[in-house]
Amino acid sequence: DTAHRLCSGTPAQRRRLLGRAKVCEELPALQEGWVQGVRALPLAQVLHGLGAGRSRAGDPVDPLVGAELLVGAGQHLRAGEPWLRVHHEGTLGAGGRRALQDALCLGPEPPRAPPPLVAETIVPA
Repeated sequence: DTAHRLCSGTPAQRRRLLGRAKVCEELPALQEGWVQGVRALPLAQVLHGLGAGRSRAGDPVDPLVGAELLVGAGQHLRAGEPWLRVHHEGTLGAGGRRALQDALCLGPEPPRAPPPLVAETIVPA
């Protein structure tokens, strides 16, 4: 039921269902460039450290912790424009911010082509 309400509700309904973190922080692009992509692992590691994931079964998960990606591959960003919104309980330190900033991959030109959604299909012989 909760998953259905999250998937079908309006943003306001989803916020009421999940609640709100104490801090909603936007990270700005540190330089101008074209978004080549965002590395998922550093993003996941920082969010896990903030409480969005479990290290072992039974660990609590903080449903108020999360991130909103505000950019997509091929988008042009100016220095100072927000690219990520992080929801947390006031525990994101300088190291976490640095790791998140390192996850944003910018280049001087637009990417040539988006990466394929499926790299390879393996079928039984």
